[in-house]
Amino acid sequence: MTVRRTAHLPVSRADSGALAALRQAVFPVADAKRLLRSGATLSPDGRTLYAAGERGIAAIDTDTLVESAVLAKDASYDTLALSPDGERMYVITPDAWSTIAIIRTRDGSSAGGFRLPWYPGAIVRVDLGR
Repeated sequence: MTVRRTAHLPVSRADSGALAALRQAVFPVADAKRLLRSGATLSPDGRTLYAAGERGIAAIDTDTLVESAVLAKDASYDTLALSPDGERMYVITPDAWSTIAIIRTRDGSSAGGFRLPWYPGAIVRVDLGR
């Protein structure tokens, strides 16, 4: 399977194979009741797929579909968005409700965060060309 920035991942109902293993690893049955609006994002170079899991964010090598790391293992995360350079990930933290956390993709450490007066439904990156 090849993953490209413009590719569509087919939905598979099979209980075996790489897609089933990936689904089980990043979206366990017990976590299926949690609402994810955008639970995965692809790195700018297309080499890493970041996916929200039960705890933390799985970094998955797109060539091998093998989990290479788990970032920020301390919480569950919802919507994921990357900075244009792929160095930072912005995530909604449903456990802390109106908080957007900033995570360094290099090592999963916190780069800060901020609270909003409401629970955000999505994170949109706007590139102003600057």
